[in-house]
Amino acid sequence: LRRHPLLKALCPSGPRTRRLVSIYFDTDDFALRNRGIALRVRRSGRQCTQTVKGGGSVRAGLHQRDEWEAPVARGAPDFTKIADPGLIALFSDEALRQRLHSVFVTEFDRTVWLLETEAGDRVEMALDRGEIRADLGSAPICEVELELKAGSPAALYELALALREAAPLRAENASKAERGYALCAPQDAPLPVKATLPEVGREMTVDAAFRAIAWNCVGQLQDNQSRLLPGYDPELVHQMRVAVRRLRSALGLFAAAAPAIRDAALTGELRWLVGELGPARDWDVFVGEMLPPVIAALPGEAGLARLQRQAEKICREKRGQASAAAAGPRYDEIMLKLGAWLWRAPWRTTATAAELDLPVAAFAAQML
Repeated sequence: LRRHPLLKALCPSGPRTRRLVSIYFDTDDFALRNRGIALRVRRSGRQCTQTVKGGGSVRAGLHQRDEWEAPVARGAPDFTKIADPGLIALFSDEALRQRLHSVFVTEFDRTVWLLETEAGDRVEMALDRGEIRADLGSAPICEVELELKAGSPAALYELALALREAAPLRAENASKAERGYALCAPQDAPLPVKATLPEVGREMTVDAAFRAIAWNCVGQLQDNQSRLLPGYDPELVHQMRVAVRRLRSALGLFAAAAPAIRDAALTGELRWLVGELGPARDWDVFVGEMLPPVIAALPGEAGLARLQRQAEKICREKRGQASAAAAGPRYDEIMLKLGAWLWRAPWRTTATAAELDLPVAAFAAQML
């Protein structure tokens, strides 16, 4: 990855490397994590920086989070440096402050390239190599972060696609903080993520509504895919299929406003994904829901026992096929291309602009 010609072309000055040690603070019952907040103090050389992160979202590997940073004198939190009113109110609780302590540490070497694309996008690329340490264990860090400094977020997806030519990279939904917390306590089995209502209002344009719906579908797909990687769960595969089906429906619906939204290459890739996930879902339903009551109603039928054994064998094969697809490079490539496509919006042309800029309420009435 370090020898990729793209890095030399976009960063002639070359990279710089420094060691970063970050201490994450929380209470024994993880009061901050349960509020969606991460508090850390990071040391680089003689400098210490306090960072508080919270809120935000993840879109096909793109993390957007609220973040507040301030220099501090030592490797411990300094609550006088917090300026956000909501955080001031939270950390003004003396009982909470007394309970805070170090819960895990990350230590890694960060090599940074400042990249500038031909279009003028500026991206900081960081290669991190080290480990996360907690009382219950440790985990390696070997990852690339692409942080947008200026320009279009589409550049992040396009750079990621280019870098995948040199190394088997995949989009990671979990931050270092989330991975650290996973080392601090046994983790519950992840729950499937069902569809939620997209944030669409009557005042939005057709174009804005389409993107809100598409990103909502991508979020459901990615959330369930990341939960599927550690181990198979029938409901996770089912919800991935639901997400893809919703997205394909949106592409077909909004193509009435801009035909290019029904992108042939994209729809073909989504069709492939459904084809990989679908058989596992079909056999999960057959083996888990349809066959058991038949066997219970006809206990003396020897043929049903043979049918069950054969069905379970096929079901295992199809589950393996679905898991391999979800963890494979083609899935990651689809997600990165989809992210870049949604940000670049190639369906917007002079011919379609007027239709796409109409209020979505009028478009919805027309479609219904």
